[in-house]
Amino acid sequence: MNDIDRRFQTQSIAIVRKAQRAEKLKKDLENCLHEAKQVFFGEVSDTVGFLPDCIEEVTAEIERLDKDQCDLEDEWRAANAPQLEAAE
Repeated sequence: MNDIDRRFQTQSIAIVRKAQRAEKLKKDLENCLHEAKQVFFGEVSDTVGFLPDCIEEVTAEIERLDKDQCDLEDEWRAANAPQLEAAE
């Protein structure tokens, strides 16, 4: 495995793990908001009113991580283009 492949693999794994944690956090926040709405009969109190913004921030982070993963894959393909073409 060359340096480019090792770097791709390391960065890709890191991005995937961050995305998984972000997805879990988003689900936990959504569950918390749902439970708060049940407790407060649909009205979100000031105590948990920040949750929708948090969910939006986590969603934006997930989208950024997805873009980073795509960019990383494009970079890897470009760096390995000669080998990929030779294999065809």
